[in-house]
Amino acid sequence: MWTNAILKGLLIFFRAILIPIELVTTFALGLTFLIPFWAPVYVFIMTIIWFPFGMYIMSTSWLYQKVFILRPILAILSIPLLIVLDSFLGIMSNPDKADKYNKALIIDSWPFSSWKDIKNMPFIDEWRGFDFAVKWDRATRFDKRDKG
Repeated sequence: MWTNAILKGLLIFFRAILIPIELVTTFALGLTFLIPFWAPVYVFIMTIIWFPFGMYIMSTSWLYQKVFILRPILAILSIPLLIVLDSFLGIMSNPDKADKYNKALIIDSWPFSSWKDIKNMPFIDEWRGFDFAVKWDRATRFDKRDKG
C-alpha cells in the first residue's frame, strides 16, 4: 500500500508539471494526423513501444505480490520507470482516449496490476486484448456455478 501511495503522489506532481507540455505536443501531433494513413501507423508504433513496458509492469506487479523480500528492490527500480512511462503517455497524443486512460489506470494501480488484477479493472471502451479474456473468463465462471 505504501508503494502505491508514494507512486500516486509522485504521479500527481509530475502530471501537474506536464500539463502545458501535453497541450503543445497534442496540438503538434494532432497536425500530423492530417497526413493520410498516419494515424494507424502511429497507433501501431505506440503499441509496439508500450508492449514491453506493459509486460514489465504486469510481471513486476506479480513478483511484488508473490515474493515479499523483493518488494523494496522492485519499488526502487519500478517507481522511476513508471513515472517516465506516465510522462511519456501524457506527452504522446493518442487518437483513442480510452486506450490512453486504460494505460494510465494500469500505471496508477502498480503494484496491483498483475494479469489477475488487470482482468478486474474497470476499463472503458472494451480494451481490445483484455476485453475478450474478461468476457470469456466471466462467462465460464458463471457456467461453472450454474452447473453446480
